[in-house]
Amino acid sequence: MIGSTMFLGWAISAVVLPRLSDIFGRRIIFIVSMAIQTVAFLGFFFLHSFELFLACMFIFGVASVGRCSISYLYLLDLLPSNRQVFYGTLLQSMNALSAIVGALYFWQISKNWLWICIFACSLGFIAMMGAIFILPESPKFLISKKRFDEARLAINQIASFNGRSQRFSGLFDTEVEMKAR
Repeated sequence: MIGSTMFLGWAISAVVLPRLSDIFGRRIIFIVSMAIQTVAFLGFFFLHSFELFLACMFIFGVASVGRCSISYLYLLDLLPSNRQVFYGTLLQSMNALSAIVGALYFWQISKNWLWICIFACSLGFIAMMGAIFILPESPKFLISKKRFDEARLAINQIASFNGRSQRFSGLFDTEVEMKAR
């Protein structure tokens, strides 16, 4: 029952969130998903009602699409194409490994969920803060929305983070095509 409640939230969200990330951007959907996940985690800590626990599991399922799928797309959008396969695989492997480690922890080490939940909540909060204060919106998303100046700023922010001093001020292919018309 508990797992199916989370899966129901995931399934409903999987229909909606990817499209919303195409409309509003990967970054904001990722941040909102991580905030919702943090609220669900806090519910796990403080609620003592089974019905409210199920509601938190549903909410956690909704947020999981942003945490897993949208974060994957966001990561790929921020990386050069020659690094996407390696880091995309690494991200998905770490996501799967966390489920395996969690299962092994509860099977062999302890049935106490509090510390592993606090650790997961902390990592989610750190990821959300990183997206808010460090990561720009996806340049690919901005280019697709014809927000070229913002895309240049995002590219320059990524370059600065990577220690590059050279600024990008050129035109994008889409921008050149639009000016040629």
